Amino acid sequence: MAMNGISGVNTQAGQVGMNQATDSYSRNLKKQIADAKKQLQELSSNEEMAPEEKIKKRQELQQRINDLNLQLRQHQMEQRREKQQAKLQGSVEGAEMQADEASAEKAKPAFRAYTPTDIRL
Repeated sequence: MAMNGISGVNTQAGQVGMNQATDSYSRNLKKQIADAKKQLQELSSNEEMAPEEKIKKRQELQQRINDLNLQLRQHQMEQRREKQQAKLQGSVEGAEMQADEASAEKAKPAFRAYTPTDIRL
């Protein structure tokens, strides 16, 4: 029953990560999560370990998986925040360039058409 709760949490975090390009830090966290899940599965089939010891080890592994998933989510949120900030920074710089171009246009002397009466010989 506890394993179902753990797999549900891991599945959710895995789906969040699948939508993004993964960096080495994210890949490392995902590998650690997969390794801990594998250890959890191997623990269930371990006949040599005492039941009390299995319970303790299972709790430790579940806590480790939860902690790693939390780190992964926090890292992904930070990456999204940085990406959004860079996007906003780019649009601010674009707006500044447009404002500079508009100022330069205003500084240019306006074209004035001369009429024959303006020209005096």
